[in-house]
Amino acid sequence: MPDAPLNQQVITVCYLDRFGRRRELPVEQAAQVPFEQLAPLQMPVPYPGRQSFVTKAWASATGQSLACGSLRQQRCGMLLDRDPAVAARSAGPMELHWTQDGCTQSLRPDFVASRAARREVICVAPEELTDRWHAGQDMLARAATVAGWRVRVMRPPDGVELDNLMLLYAARSPQRLASDDAEALAPPLHFPTHHPLRGTRRGPAHVCGRGPGLSPDLETAAAHRHDQAPDTVIDGMAAGGRMTAPHDEVPDGAVRDGADTLALGDTITFSGARWLVTAFHGPRVFLTAPGDTTAEPLIILQPVLTSAKDFAVLNRAAPRTVVTHRGHELKALPAALRREVTRWERIVKEVLHQQAPNVPATTRPKPAFDPELHPLKQRYRTKAVQLTEAGWPTSPATIERKCLAWRKEGLLGLIDRRGQRAASAHGRVDQRVIDLVWEILDGERDQGLSPGTLSRLIGRVQQTVRARYTRELADADAATVAALLPSPATYYRLLQRLGITAHNAHAAAARRAAGPPLSTLRPGSRRATTARWPGELVQIDTTGLDVLVIGDDGQIISVELTIAIDVATRSIVGALIVPKRFRRGAGAGRWLGGRATRSFDTVQVVAQSTAPLPVRPGWSPETFMDGSDLPFEELLAADERFAGAAARPVIKPETLVVDHGSPFVSADFTRSCNSLGIEVREARLRTPVDKAIVERAMLAIKTGFSQHLASYTHHRLDLRGKHVRKQPLWTIAQLQDLFEQWVALRWQQTPHGALRSPFTPGLKLTPNQMYAALISLRGYRATALTESENRKLLPTVWARINRKGFQINNRTYNLDKGALDPFRGSSGLAAFQGRWEVHYSPNQPEVAWLFNHRAAPDSDPWVEVPFIHRRILHDRWTEESWEQGLQVHLAAGGHRHDEAAIARATHRLLSKAAKGPRPDDAPTASARSLPAPRRRPAAPKEHYAAGMPPLDPESVRPFRRLDRPAAELFTSGEPVKDSGQSVDAFLASLPELNPPADGENGYNDQQGKNR
Repeated sequence: MPDAPLNQQVITVCYLDRFGRRRELPVEQAAQVPFEQLAPLQMPVPYPGRQSFVTKAWASATGQSLACGSLRQQRCGMLLDRDPAVAARSAGPMELHWTQDGCTQSLRPDFVASRAARREVICVAPEELTDRWHAGQDMLARAATVAGWRVRVMRPPDGVELDNLMLLYAARSPQRLASDDAEALAPPLHFPTHHPLRGTRRGPAHVCGRGPGLSPDLETAAAHRHDQAPDTVIDGMAAGGRMTAPHDEVPDGAVRDGADTLALGDTITFSGARWLVTAFHGPRVFLTAPGDTTAEPLIILQPVLTSAKDFAVLNRAAPRTVVTHRGHELKALPAALRREVTRWERIVKEVLHQQAPNVPATTRPKPAFDPELHPLKQRYRTKAVQLTEAGWPTSPATIERKCLAWRKEGLLGLIDRRGQRAASAHGRVDQRVIDLVWEILDGERDQGLSPGTLSRLIGRVQQTVRARYTRELADADAATVAALLPSPATYYRLLQRLGITAHNAHAAAARRAAGPPLSTLRPGSRRATTARWPGELVQIDTTGLDVLVIGDDGQIISVELTIAIDVATRSIVGALIVPKRFRRGAGAGRWLGGRATRSFDTVQVVAQSTAPLPVRPGWSPETFMDGSDLPFEELLAADERFAGAAARPVIKPETLVVDHGSPFVSADFTRSCNSLGIEVREARLRTPVDKAIVERAMLAIKTGFSQHLASYTHHRLDLRGKHVRKQPLWTIAQLQDLFEQWVALRWQQTPHGALRSPFTPGLKLTPNQMYAALISLRGYRATALTESENRKLLPTVWARINRKGFQINNRTYNLDKGALDPFRGSSGLAAFQGRWEVHYSPNQPEVAWLFNHRAAPDSDPWVEVPFIHRRILHDRWTEESWEQGLQVHLAAGGHRHDEAAIARATHRLLSKAAKGPRPDDAPTASARSLPAPRRRPAAPKEHYAAGMPPLDPESVRPFRRLDRPAAELFTSGEPVKDSGQSVDAFLASLPELNPPADGENGYNDQQGKNR
């Protein structure tokens, strides 16, 4: 290898090694790198509006498809595939980098191939040769001189040559060619038309010289595609039953067409010459001419060699076709089926002139089955008659079906599948009934109805069947009626097999709507959500953390957690804890407002994924990225923000999966994600399996983090502790800091069951280890946001500006000395009624930013506008603190528009919360825990005693006394007799119960009048 200087220019070669890691070496050290065996450095990406798009070029030498970035590259790849001297090749496996005039230049060759034991770097000439392209070719030539490469510039074919090439490629590609056609077209397609194969001893007809048509061999093969006559066979028989290659064309004692097994040292005949098999390399066979040791060996695919018309093994009798890769399936069959398969194999091979087992291949066929004497249909009929006379009634159609199955699947095609049919999992119930069950359940879910009992479901299914299949039921037999209208007991057994109960009917329908199961043994399992590289798919969700904390106002509240988790690495790339507060009014069930996760909070979680997590004072040394499994040195060289960062990767989402919660479907959240180039994808309604990874991560957080806190409440009220509120409580800021430390220390460094390497499937990886393994696929690019981009992510308010400024949530913002006077008019945005765009942070609302759409391109469009009463609030305050101060001010009888008084109330509230509770203060219950006051009944408009005479105590008659002791009232031993006494006589006989005499105005008299 020459060692010449490159005019003081350093050229490096960038590539992906066999483990997918990105490498960059000087060109002097890259001479021995097998680029033709490596993967592309970067897969081609289609760009809208450009002519380049992703195509594929089939490589028969390797059995793979090469991804090309344009049609010109694909056509050159087809030409390379037809060159027998090319052993292996790869599309775009490397890229050259050098510096010129202070700028970094790059060049990526289209192909790297191994041609005649030498590495060849191939570039496809563009349609227009520019100075930049010539400069890149000069630099490539210099690098090739040092590395010992051969540089080649290819031009794609055009005209008639291109038409023939496309026809050959369409017939040659295994994705477009049937197996029988491949055998017929393989010999004429393998060799190039413009290069003879080892002199003039072999080589097919010249294709391109026939104009727009094909060669005679291709025309004959194309005539047999898809429309063969009944008396034609694909394996070399022409119409009329005659062989295309007569027996006298093959030497006596040779193994004729059909043998597909070779061994080292075999002497074969191929393309009119004799060859010696010298080596095997995968699917390729190395052939040399006997006695010629100076010529290069011929390398050819074994299927192409053995399917040629004149191929034959000359030195031995080779065995016939055997299904080797699926032999275990044949061994698993019962002995009776294996004997039947062996019997059918002898019959089929005899009919198709495939000699029976243990019979030399050179033996002439029987006269009744000689292809030179009888067509294929006649042989079918002859064999059927022989089997029928032998006591095995068989039709010619059965013989034909077995022969076709043997050609397609080998021995496994001869198996009688009737004995292997498994019983239906649903019995004899019609499949349409099962579809109706799921249809009704899906309809209930879509309409938002509540699930009922199984009897209601069965009744609705029966009604639908009778209404939809009325005519079919009227003319059907008993079996069809039983299949469409089974008995109730059959219905219950069917629902049990489907996994439907009265409690999970809608849940079972949702699981089925999510997709088919991965395994029939586990009906609950669903298709896994997969991602190929970090950031390709990120899921975000919010849930309660089941923990009590101290809020900003000193009250005990619950909190919510929002996380974003990367699917490829299972890394938590963003997390935020916010308070969850409820407030009630005077009446029970009346909500005045509350605080929970908002769209601004979800935007903060997304923004966290674009920046490293800094290590805070007091954190464990094990949380540092330096010393973890992450590639710290490489990331630090790419982004200086990783200095002092925690062991949590930075993964910018490409696609974000959200549910239908109001924070995620809001306009602010969608606008912020679109500004960052993130696609927002909504999950299906009532289908939690679309976000199964983040849902399961929430459960793992509760079991691994929340339950170890003293203020853990549990998600079930009956299991909640009685003295949780008396335990030591964290503030929201302290809990956020504690959770981020737990993520870096525990979550990111714990092996995950879903993270495994394909090379070591028994070894579980941590999220950091998986990120280190996958980051080489896409690389890392710093995504630091500018100050203007960060402000665009803040919540937006469209406000009108007057001489007093503008208002945001009952707060006035203004500048001194009339600085906002230029903005007092209309903004010119008709869609927003002339209002101006204003952004503010709910966490720091003392300042708002006005965006000037009319600003000059070279000037700052942002105008910082402060809150007019910001000097009253000395401590840091938030939007929630302002709302708490407003509630305190209104409770004291204040007015909503008195901003200065609200600011002072907020200041007192923050000062009290900063001092903490005093020893003599009783614990304050939250507003949610206080019972709602009972509403007193309203007083009647008119008094109930209106119009009644005044009460005279002397006229009140005392109640009578008993004439006997109370203990003797019900202990009389006298028997009960029916004396026939009337009710009036009985009442008159009671002592002191006689009605008063006439003229007495007593209590009874007044009561009687009232009656």
